[in-house]
Order: sequence, then structure tokens, then C-alpha cells
Amino acid sequence: SPTLCYALLAQHAREHPTAWNRVRIVQLDEWFGLGVGDDGSCQSYLRQHVVGPLGVTEERFLSWDGLAGDGETECTRYSSLLDKWGGVGLAVLGLGVNGHIGFNEPAAAGTEMRGVHVAELSSESRAHSMIASSDKRGLLCQGLTLGLKELCVQPHTIVLLVTGASKTAAFGDALTLEASANRPSSVLLNCATKSDQRRVCICDDAAFAR
Repeated sequence: SPTLCYALLAQHAREHPTAWNRVRIVQLDEWFGLGVGDDGSCQSYLRQHVVGPLGVTEERFLSWDGLAGDGETECTRYSSLLDKWGGVGLAVLGLGVNGHIGFNEPAAAGTEMRGVHVAELSSESRAHSMIASSDKRGLLCQGLTLGLKELCVQPHTIVLLVTGASKTAAFGDALTLEASANRPSSVLLNCATKSDQRRVCICDDAAFAR
């Protein structure tokens, strides 16, 4: 979903080389079992489309270790570093076909505001085109992700990008149904956390055709 957005940011960086000198990038999620050198890893994608084009240095890029020996330990490390950074200021997010945000999958009631966690991946996520060519695709059952706690509560601005007819039903539910852990996108759009928080949805005609 965000590839065109990132291309426009890269264009801006070329035209204004110093504009991004202080920005810090937080990686949203990662397939647990893929490293930066693996086809389809989220970190590899970010380095190609965002970190490199914007000239973000290593100390300004918080990334997941998808090959960590223990997922829970990796989540603790990640959460601690994010706290030291002061959390997320701007969240740029895509929408999954089943309404997931990052690897916040549809879940049981009471889990709406989980923090950083190891997620059990849905069948929809495991079929994602991002890992279609990975030789590890069949082994990827879990993901490492920021939780809705970080994505709904911390940011001053949330930008949700929705493209394609495959997202129409999930987008419609997010806009019209009450917030529920079974619909993570509805939690993102409907749970007010700051009086001055901005939420922006950008979609194409195909996604909005409901």
C-alpha cells in the first residue's frame, strides 16, 4: 500500500536534501523468521524504499531482528528502545484484506490495546504477495509488530493508506462498524485517544467503491 507514498517522499528528499536530516524511522512489523537479507523481509523493503532514499542513518532507524532466537525477548528489546525514543509521532499504515493493521490480526475481545507483541499470522497475511517468492514462505507463522497501543495512543497523526478493490470490504467495516478487536482497523479509526490527534485516510476509487 505505501510504495507510491514512499516514492513521493524519496522525490522530496532529492529536491530538499536536508529536510530529512533529523527524521527517525520505526519499523512497524516483520515476518518472524526472515532477516534483512531474505526476500520479502519488511526491513529489506524499508531500506530500499525509505531508509536509503531519505538518507536515514543507522542510529535513526529502529528495526526488528526477524531472526532473533526468542520473539518475546525481541519484543521487550524493541519496546524498550521505542520508549527511549519517546514513542511514535506519525504512523503511516496500510490496511490488510481482513482488517489487520501491521500484524495486529483480528483477535478476541479484550486485546484491542495490546502493545508490542508476537502475532499469530492469519491465513490472509501468510498469503501476502510480499513473501510470495520467499523459500521460507510455508514456515512463516508468526510476526513481530507494534501493537494498537503504540499505533492508536502515541501518534499525533495517523495516516491510513488504502488501495485496491481487495480492501473494499475491510475499509467499509473500518469506517462504519464499532471498534472491536476483531476489526483492528476499526479500533484505529474510532478510538479517540488525544483531543488534538489527526487521523487521515487516503484511498483510491477501487477501495471506496462500497
